[in-house]
Amino acid sequence: MTHPSVICLILAAAPALHHAAPRVLEEHREVQQSITFSRYGHAVRLDVLPAARWEDLVQYLAVTTPLALHFAGRGTP
Repeated sequence: MTHPSVICLILAAAPALHHAAPRVLEEHREVQQSITFSRYGHAVRLDVLPAARWEDLVQYLAVTTPLALHFAGRGTP
């Protein structure tokens, strides 16, 4: 088994019960499908941090270095 050469991270956050929360899930699915069905999808690992907080990102980056970050957020600050 080969290891992925590209690591991508999706950070997703949306307030609970917010009307835009389902859109964050749809966006994740679209990214996942785009990677999975791409020519080099086998070489990509997609990590997801749902309901992400600042602390989650700090902990993740302490042990992993993704090549790409995708921020998906909805709601009010």
